[in-house]
Amino acid sequence: DRIDVVGLAEGLQLEYDNTTVDVTVGAVTSVLDTLDSHNVLLALDASELTAGRHRVQLSLADEAASYDLLDAYVEITLTEIEENNENPDEQDNGNSNET
Repeated sequence: DRIDVVGLAEGLQLEYDNTTVDVTVGAVTSVLDTLDSHNVLLALDASELTAGRHRVQLSLADEAASYDLLDAYVEITLTEIEENNENPDEQDNGNSNET
């Protein structure tokens, strides 16, 4: 993943609605010539999000980057993770049939 998710609340699962994200960056030509999908690191701040669909603006994960992120949004869906009510630590109640 090239998107660093920060602040995702416990009990929520994030799914991207698309497999690609269009990004617009600004930089001098010598820097633009070196950029591709493998070296542009993005961040998604999920700290204020609740379950549901969201269109979220991305930011640069590398604050020291030599380029500016001008436009980048991603569509996501946050769903609540269902808790498993079974207790795997339950003790044997003594009703086993041993021969």
